[in-house]
Amino acid sequence: IKVEPTRFTLRANNAMRVKYTINVPPEGRGGRYCAVFFEVAAPYMEKGGFQSRSRVRLGSILAVTVKGADAYKAQLKSLKMNVGKENLTASFVVRNPGNILIRPKGEFAVMDKDGAVIAKKDANPANGGVLPSTSRSFSAEWKRDELNLEKGKDYVLQVTLDYGGESLLGGQAQVKLTDG
Repeated sequence: IKVEPTRFTLRANNAMRVKYTINVPPEGRGGRYCAVFFEVAAPYMEKGGFQSRSRVRLGSILAVTVKGADAYKAQLKSLKMNVGKENLTASFVVRNPGNILIRPKGEFAVMDKDGAVIAKKDANPANGGVLPSTSRSFSAEWKRDELNLEKGKDYVLQVTLDYGGESLLGGQAQVKLTDG
């Protein structure tokens, strides 16, 4: 990656265009990721005999997917519902065995034993990504009283995800509501 210009001074309330040039080697495959940081060189401040200097860094994340890269891949590693006294928390872990950043989109559904949907929540509202060869956890929470679930009954937690691959990824887990 080449950044131009590499050094510059920017006055208050001004803007400047910074150019990024990314050269991918011919043998390059998959995704390439980096961060470019800009740092403020703040002046020294003196007050009451003390000197201080603040440093502020602003980062810009760059992600490039190379043509001819491997297919998008994802594995659902866990799916569970934690039942607390006041809240129910649904969570899952996705592993990315591929070489391209994935951003799973989808939803959690809480269903009764007959498959009737009681409640739904976005599984990744912040559009979080999973880098290649890593795993990441996602979760959603409901107030226990907003679902009106009966203690001692069986329910199903389901997650359905579109990670960019040829098919959807999904799973189900049995949940029994206890006194908490």
